[in-house]
Amino acid sequence: MGSAVIDAHGATFGHVREIAVAPSVDSAHVHGIVLKRPLAKRGERPTLVPVTHLQLTSSGALQLRETAQPEPLPEDESFLLLERDLLDQQIIDVHGHKVVRVNDVDLVWENCQPENGLDLALRICEVEVGMRGAVRRLLKGLP
Repeated sequence: MGSAVIDAHGATFGHVREIAVAPSVDSAHVHGIVLKRPLAKRGERPTLVPVTHLQLTSSGALQLRETAQPEPLPEDESFLLLERDLLDQQIIDVHGHKVVRVNDVDLVWENCQPENGLDLALRICEVEVGMRGAVRRLLKGLP
């Protein structure tokens, strides 16, 4: 969260505000990232960039592909936003009992199969419920 995303020319396009998952399509992979644009007008919808429109630079930064078509985040509830909808929420088992609280979500970049035409995909690796994730979130931004 908060990482800069650069455009194809190297200028800052926006900063990561949220991670969007489309559970009806694939609940294990991130559909896109929601960006906060630096010069966004008041009341303007956040920008959604599908993961397929992103690439990693050699330095590890996120960069928009030349063909990227960012779009406004839809107002419907078709996306699960990880920070808004998952972090600090209780996980409930199939019997309706509260089990643990979600402290952090680990994401991992993985290579995709060549037949789908994608280089990388962002997969949800693990949901952290222990103290390690809680402490990491509390100390976020500190050296």
